[in-house]
Amino acid sequence: MVKCLSAAALLAFAAGCSENSSIAADENEVRVRFGGFVGEKFDALIKERCQSADAMGKFYEETLNAFRTHYDDTICSDHGFWQNEYWGKNTLGLIAGARYAGDEKLIEKIIAKSRAFVKEFQREDGAITTYKDVKFVVPKDPERAWMCWNLWGRKYTLWALLEVYSVSGDKFFLDAASKLIDQQMSMLKELSLKLRDTGCFSGLPSLSVLKPVLILYKETGNGKYLDYAHEIVAEMDDPHASNPPPNLVRNAFCDAPVSGRYPICPCDTRRHTKAYEMLSCFEGLVEYSKITHDFRALRSAVLTAEKLFKDEINVMCAVGYADRFASAARRVNAVTEYCDVIHWVRLCRFLYEETGDEKHLDRLEKAFYNAALAGFERDGKWTTHFVRSHGYGHFKAPKQVGMQYHQCCVDNAPRLATTVSEIAVRSLSSGIIEVNLYSDLTASFKGGELALSGNYPVANEVTLRLASDSPRVLRLRVPMWCRQMKVDSKVVQGPYVVLPAASKGEWKISFDMPVEVFSRNSPELSKPLNRAECPDAEALFTASNHSPKKISPVRKSFAAYLMKGPLLLAKTAHLGDTEDEIFNFSTVNGLDAKASVEPIAPEGGVWGAWKLILTIPSGKRIETKVSDYASAADDGGYTAFSVWF
Repeated sequence: MVKCLSAAALLAFAAGCSENSSIAADENEVRVRFGGFVGEKFDALIKERCQSADAMGKFYEETLNAFRTHYDDTICSDHGFWQNEYWGKNTLGLIAGARYAGDEKLIEKIIAKSRAFVKEFQREDGAITTYKDVKFVVPKDPERAWMCWNLWGRKYTLWALLEVYSVSGDKFFLDAASKLIDQQMSMLKELSLKLRDTGCFSGLPSLSVLKPVLILYKETGNGKYLDYAHEIVAEMDDPHASNPPPNLVRNAFCDAPVSGRYPICPCDTRRHTKAYEMLSCFEGLVEYSKITHDFRALRSAVLTAEKLFKDEINVMCAVGYADRFASAARRVNAVTEYCDVIHWVRLCRFLYEETGDEKHLDRLEKAFYNAALAGFERDGKWTTHFVRSHGYGHFKAPKQVGMQYHQCCVDNAPRLATTVSEIAVRSLSSGIIEVNLYSDLTASFKGGELALSGNYPVANEVTLRLASDSPRVLRLRVPMWCRQMKVDSKVVQGPYVVLPAASKGEWKISFDMPVEVFSRNSPELSKPLNRAECPDAEALFTASNHSPKKISPVRKSFAAYLMKGPLLLAKTAHLGDTEDEIFNFSTVNGLDAKASVEPIAPEGGVWGAWKLILTIPSGKRIETKVSDYASAADDGGYTAFSVWF
């Protein structure tokens, strides 16, 4: 029997269960491992970047070398680079990969190596930095104001130390983290600097330390860290008429789009709207609201997410254009940095957890199955720098700031596994199991296991199996994009359907997934862009392409795109589509085209493959082959592909 309960009824049900429940608190821990295409990609990534001999060998050693050479501020006297970030970011990725894989031996190695790291590199005053000049926290050259990353890198070191503490329980790491941030706080006070006065982009990267500061407060209970968090948020909510950037909280309540809130800077068009760093700050604001119950901080994150969804959502279902917010929804030559994709997924997750609003899960799902899965290569060895709408492959992540084995997007990628697995299936109070994503997976919890199979969302039907020592209530998400979801052939209503408590069971879940044609022809989308906002697409596509012999075509006008459920569809050379079919076609944009698909055998390593039939009212019929966007060009080569029709 399928039964739908309201949110209020569900809470009442949970309260009633709790009176007689024998379920222990640790039963809220769920370990999810993906199978199928998603699982293969995550397994390859974690094997190569976390578990391999190189990962714990030469990759790791390179992050230590940054602290020995002081490359960041000795290679140029007035520049401050960002090798500083890699030990912390890499360690966060290693722990995420170990947690996802359940690799206890890897955890032990990380703890031992982290202990040696602290002993070698924590200075007497508590600082841990690659910068020889510890106080180099303000740009020295106004014309190169984006070259100062000292505190940004320390943020990642702080966060990593806290994660090592969480897996070890060893106060050695908590003390090291406290000393690190204590030094930063006292140093800025000595220099009479606000955090927003430091680093680049008007302090945007520096302000992102908010979340690890809050984690430190939760772990220590020391009120001075909460006070510091209050100071950081106040710097983002300055009521002064000058509206000092980035002022993220204050500006969230204005009508202007995110891209229009700050003056254009001639020397650096990304100054105040750097997407990766801004998303990181809003993640901190969500955490701040969770701890302090500050509704204004949470509201600022919600309002900004709404603005981004309206103005910055690109066709790949992520946000931004080339790592800045620059009216991405109005760009047909779409390109977005992989770090931005990962952090949009993270923000959507934490907004859902804090608000309970399902739209954040809908956005997470589409970003994950499209831009996120497209962003790391099939063999797991590397990632893209930018995923894009069309061209000859995605933009491969370049080696940065003298590093051979690290790049910001590459090091961030393993954290995607835990970000998504921890929201895919989770255990709520009183034994309620919530299912949010329907990929092939196994979710293990104390006393039981839940499994999903069916190759969702390439296929539209999944089988859910439950085996538990005690009765469990299942709470199943009904996706917002789904016109009709059925459980055991019965239509259910969203946003969630609740199944009666059971110890064992099997259910068939089906999703209505017709292919929909979306046209990009509104007056707003066709409005010319101010060139001062951002470099034009043609310059980016020709200058940044990773193959000078394969200059990707630049579209001069919008076309249509296709969605099958949460999947963006693409033409790809992997299926034998010709370059004329992929790039040189008469668009169906605005022609009221209808689409249908028939499954075909996948080729070239694509996940899903279909024969597409497009018809327009004039009677014209177009046939081609399409795949899911994520696998259309994730082989790291120069595969021709396009999402435009």
